Amino acid sequence: MKTSVLLAACSLVLFAAGAAHANAPDTDNPTCPSIQKVFGPLSGPVQVQSAKVDGRRVIKFSGAIVPGAAEKLERALEDSRDPVDEIWIGSSGGDAAEGLKIGKMIRAMGVPTRVPDGWGCASACNFAFMGGAIRTIDTGAAFAVHMFTITASVDYQAYVDVTRKGTDSNMTLNNIARREQASALLATEENDFLIRMGISRRLLTEVMYQQKADTFSGSDRSTLRCLTDEELQRYNVVNAE
Repeated sequence: MKTSVLLAACSLVLFAAGAAHANAPDTDNPTCPSIQKVFGPLSGPVQVQSAKVDGRRVIKFSGAIVPGAAEKLERALEDSRDPVDEIWIGSSGGDAAEGLKIGKMIRAMGVPTRVPDGWGCASACNFAFMGGAIRTIDTGAAFAVHMFTITASVDYQAYVDVTRKGTDSNMTLNNIARREQASALLATEENDFLIRMGISRRLLTEVMYQQKADTFSGSDRSTLRCLTDEELQRYNVVNAE
């Protein structure tokens, strides 16, 4: 074998190995690509940018979804000199209620949504994306869903501390009860939202609500589920022709 041919063959093997490593699934969430690589850059402060892409006006919305994010996106849409053709969305998630608010606002304004190649949309971002009447998720993008939980709340941690000490606290238990009620109301709102957006509510019962809410027990540490192309179509998450 000639040296040039041998070097080319070795280069091909190394390239393939590198590509496989780059596309390796996440250790804890094997249905998703690396959570740190994909969603880490999308977990910072909200960024809203206006750009021309192939002659089309695009608003790029990225970052953690926190209270006030909806107003920031709405201002960008209203202040755009040109009609906005599409909103690109990428986020590690955040506040579910704010995600629902963004989704409703986007639907009212009638702007299509897209998760572009290399970006990811998880958790509360799901609802923001679903607001697009026309929805596209590029090949190479990740759409990750999960079950919402109160285990990160201050009330829940206070409850854990109380039970570990073997004591009781009516105040803490009342706080947990209010959290449970809020969770039930949120689940109802999510169900109603999916129906209004034209997305199958089976996505909630068959996928989202089937995920583990925490990693406190067992060897399975998966809490995120990235939907396959077939699932995105089946539940009508994407509907662009």
